[in-house]
Amino acid sequence: MSENKLAPYPFPPAEEPAKYSEFFTDFVFEHYVFPDMWDYGSHAHPMMQYSMVLSGNLAYSVGSREFVIPAGSGFFVNYNRFHRAIADPKMPSEFLSFLISTEFVTGRRGSQIAGKYSETFTSAEYSDFLELLPRDPSAHIILECMSKLSEASRHKDFGYELTVKALAVEIWHQTVLMLRQRSRSARPALQNADQVRINQIITYIHLYFRAKLTLSDLAACASISPGECCRLFARTVGATPIEFLNRYRISQAQLMLRDTHASILQIAQDTGFPSINHFITMFKRFSGCTPREYRLRIQQTAPDPAHPDMAKVTHL
Repeated sequence: MSENKLAPYPFPPAEEPAKYSEFFTDFVFEHYVFPDMWDYGSHAHPMMQYSMVLSGNLAYSVGSREFVIPAGSGFFVNYNRFHRAIADPKMPSEFLSFLISTEFVTGRRGSQIAGKYSETFTSAEYSDFLELLPRDPSAHIILECMSKLSEASRHKDFGYELTVKALAVEIWHQTVLMLRQRSRSARPALQNADQVRINQIITYIHLYFRAKLTLSDLAACASISPGECCRLFARTVGATPIEFLNRYRISQAQLMLRDTHASILQIAQDTGFPSINHFITMFKRFSGCTPREYRLRIQQTAPDPAHPDMAKVTHL
């Protein structure tokens, strides 16, 4: 098995084999082709993730559970759940991946619909994941909608953004039906407590990553000791809390390098790094190149309208 690689939210490292990508504010669609082994390190998204395998196999792990997803099937990972994906080294793999925010499908946080259908079903009381097998009626609908999402995003007929939203809502509708049927209320309370604490720490990192954060700060937000915080991350994530924090900071730096003209120094300061040297060291560790090289690589792979299969970035 290869060394873990960072799969930051929402942009992957520039060298990842994305055949096609499209990014909305609350919706991300990616089409991947893996000619050989590829290993996403353990990571989490502040969105729901859906994957559908088109050819080959894709191995998923969520916590201590491991699955091999064959062609024609898919996988759902709930909001902020740690997971890992590994392409099969024995055969080429191709799959679709979608990240969908709760706001995209149920509207603003705090609304009646969001409270009933998003905040409830993304909580620790419901499953971290779902296998999407064609024989399951709801999963079958989800897989069909994912295929239609791919087509709509590629063809871009007038009004396709509304089609994308409608399909995303139907995907979440069927997901809620599956989660409701498979409530994990019988799971051990300790495992639920782990997920609650991890979610608290992740949310805290997403909100305050720009500030000077210590291990004690991260532990305090979940009302646990620094030692227990490290053990929690070790058993659920496979990384230290500070490593996860730095990974998230680098993912945000990648966003800024791609979407802004801010200087490297400004980006380092805006993502919470104490010095530009430390920022460059961490960036090279998790991205395999310097921030300047990353920005140049992104500029060199800018989308060409004559080649629709090239990576494209769209903001709504």
